[in-house]
Amino acid sequence: MTAPRLVFDHVTKSFRDRTHPRVLRDAQAEEILAKLPSGSEGPLLPRLKTLFVGSSPVSEDLRRRLRRRLSANTFIAYGSNEFGEATIASPAVQDAHPGAVGKPCPGVAVEIVGDDGRRLNVGEIGHVRLRGEGMFAGYHGQPE
Repeated sequence: MTAPRLVFDHVTKSFRDRTHPRVLRDAQAEEILAKLPSGSEGPLLPRLKTLFVGSSPVSEDLRRRLRRRLSANTFIAYGSNEFGEATIASPAVQDAHPGAVGKPCPGVAVEIVGDDGRRLNVGEIGHVRLRGEGMFAGYHGQPE
């Protein structure tokens, strides 16, 4: 099933005069940016206090364009369907560590583990293991 196309005028109208947080998927953010008039200076939504963007990896290029053209207060959210929101990259984190996924959300524990489930040391490559309230126990009928 294909998601309905984002209606640019409706979204920008609903965002423009509001200051409370807004959430966009990365594909929606790309569509809005593509429809902005070329040559416009400054962010379209300067009064917006928080814009969360996520649902899949957000490239460094998209992060920069969002902060420059849409809102300087763009936060990048990462997580999964099974867990929910796990990390948030604030504008300050994005400036200090380009491409970073951010810091764990309150109540979320993040570890990097090896194939054997053992916690790895800083700098070692492994699997991300999350723990937190609200995490589901597993898929029905699938023990692993």
